[in-house]
Amino acid sequence: MNTPPYMRMLFGAVAPVVIFALARRAGVLLEGAVVASAWSLCAVAFFRWRERRWDVFSTTGAVYALAELTAILVTRDPEMFLVGPVVFAVVFGAFFLVSWLVRRPALLYFAEQSVGRDTFSAQLRESGYFMVPWNRLTLLWGAAYLAKAGLLYSLLTLAPEDVFLGVKAALGWPMTAGLVALSFWYPRRYWEKTLPAG
Repeated sequence: MNTPPYMRMLFGAVAPVVIFALARRAGVLLEGAVVASAWSLCAVAFFRWRERRWDVFSTTGAVYALAELTAILVTRDPEMFLVGPVVFAVVFGAFFLVSWLVRRPALLYFAEQSVGRDTFSAQLRESGYFMVPWNRLTLLWGAAYLAKAGLLYSLLTLAPEDVFLGVKAALGWPMTAGLVALSFWYPRRYWEKTLPAG
């Protein structure tokens, strides 16, 4: 039974972020991180059971929530929630780089679960051009998130908190939205330029 991608994205990836944001606003960061993590793990298990496959959206949400929880538990200080985005960026970036190193580019799985595996024809899959954009994009995502982690950590230790928060906001949804847009545009553009006509 297939759940629409937007539902998996909403319940698997967006919900944990919303839970944690509401908890942060209410001043109960640790409790919010625990609830967001529990929600995420339940979402991973549910979609694994329902779809009979690994769901990248709920897994992304789980990584985010667990990174926030880990930051709070390791520092033993709920006020140190600022470390959470650094931990998440490191884990997420490493995830992309490892998938690239083992020749299983994560961006291909994101694409297949977003638009459907059948979107890509057998002829395209069998060509020598199919994996090129997915490898490049996966490497880009990994490098971007690790660079983000390095910059945020440097600002966290060296700059005023308001500077850190401003850069964190600029590198949050805007950066992700840009990477997502590029990931939809680039493969098609690459194939149009490189695949033989006909």
